Amino acid sequence: MSAGTDWSEAGRRFERVTAREPIPWPVRSWYSIFYLPPMARCEEARREAERVLQENPLDRQMQMSFANALYPLGKEEEALAAYHRACGIDPGFWFGWCHLALIHALGGRNVEARQCAERTAAGGHASPWGMGVSAGIRMNAGETERAEELLATLRAHPYGAQTGL
Repeated sequence: MSAGTDWSEAGRRFERVTAREPIPWPVRSWYSIFYLPPMARCEEARREAERVLQENPLDRQMQMSFANALYPLGKEEEALAAYHRACGIDPGFWFGWCHLALIHALGGRNVEARQCAERTAAGGHASPWGMGVSAGIRMNAGETERAEELLATLRAHPYGAQTGL
């Protein structure tokens, strides 16, 4: 949990807003993304994300949030499928490609991790976080020269270096 966050107050507010149906899908979405996972309530996060997906099956962020809820539950294959759905909805969804790259890297699938990391810059968008993920994957693969190039670019980035590093 992050320091400085009043989780008790956040819990009270989410309890109040989720006390009766219908719960607006953005509220359910935020609950499943920002509150339940830090509270280690991943099964609840999965259920909430699944309900949002029923209303918005083509929402790339919710596909990714659903995947993020599945992965800590040990459902890696289902999580990978949800990440792929998110990126299939929008092939330029750099955030989804970053998550896919990380999951592949954690699973020791370095080729797939690198392919996904390369997609983070699709369409000319190079996020600091995506560059950091790509640099880490390349460093782990022994591609230190390319990793150092990415890190140098990151260090010079005016506002996002902290996120990428």
